[in-house]
Amino acid sequence: MMMAVLGLLLSGVASAASAEEVAAARPELAAHIRSLQPIKNRAGKYFFPGDALVEPEAQVLIADRLLEGRDDLAVRVALAYALTGDNRLPWRVIQAQEAPVRAALLAGYKRKGTADAVEALAGGLSDEAQEVRFEALRLLGRRPELTSPALTAGLMASLKDPSADLRSAAVRALSWRKASGSFDAIVPSLSDADAKVRGAAVRALGILDTQRAHGLEALMALRDDPNPHVQRAFRSLRAD
Repeated sequence: MMMAVLGLLLSGVASAASAEEVAAARPELAAHIRSLQPIKNRAGKYFFPGDALVEPEAQVLIADRLLEGRDDLAVRVALAYALTGDNRLPWRVIQAQEAPVRAALLAGYKRKGTADAVEALAGGLSDEAQEVRFEALRLLGRRPELTSPALTAGLMASLKDPSADLRSAAVRALSWRKASGSFDAIVPSLSDADAKVRGAAVRALGILDTQRAHGLEALMALRDDPNPHVQRAFRSLRAD
């Protein structure tokens, strides 16, 4: 077990008890955590069913099992998702995991963390794995209160990501965050080679400033774009 260092690794409310102490005091819980096998939800993500996993002692055992790294990847991903935001792991620990586990562990910052969240999500934006960068963008769109030069630079760089899915995610994140300069930063995406990105840009500009979007020549030039992604975005723009 990694009980000697576990308390130091948890970014949130770490239990004062080590995994070894919890296992000794609650052997049935320890056996249960050790026996967990994941199932897939409707979104295709691995998870463990049951409400008991959120209690503090269970969280210590879950983190310990994850950090031991002995399980198959699917199990470790489910263990990562099972950690609550109060027991999130810091980026220095997250970055040592495999890409699917890194992406899952970032979910701990969906609502929790400040400086540690900025560090983790900035790290996620510059991660080598597309799935980790995507998760960082998704979370940043939901946490507009988190700001830093590193986050701004990462968001802007994501607009030019090789992946169209990530470019679309960056456009959406900027529109949800509504930060100064987002409108102008998104405008070049109207001419993206991928229709999903163009459609996301039309929708995002309408969210940020509907009146200005309607007066933007580059945007209105896309009215005749036959792609369904772009046409759906225009219907949304008209509804606004």
